[in-house]
Amino acid sequence: TEKTLENFGRLLDIVEDYLNENDDSSEEGSEPAGEVIAFDDNVIVEMIDDLTNFRIKDIEDKISGLCRSNFGNELNTSLKEVKDSIEVFDYHRAKELLAELKRRRNESGI
Repeated sequence: TEKTLENFGRLLDIVEDYLNENDDSSEEGSEPAGEVIAFDDNVIVEMIDDLTNFRIKDIEDKISGLCRSNFGNELNTSLKEVKDSIEVFDYHRAKELLAELKRRRNESGI
């Protein structure tokens, strides 16, 4: 199992490097259009549950929809990081980012 996980990790690194090299999107640094809207923190819990239960299509749909909305710079940036992790199949990292986002929102209300 350990050797398989190591190989899978290396494969993910290769795929991530390939996707980053071939990413010609101009989304970097751009904010979604429209005025800043309120964010429902329950969505974070739902997305963590989706990742835990491997409902990948659900998490992809949710994060794509969220990234098209404007929740303010800091929250938009955090959501984009989650989306980037999901796009390279790094679900563990996406779950960590969501847990951190939940913690930060509970503490400071970003």
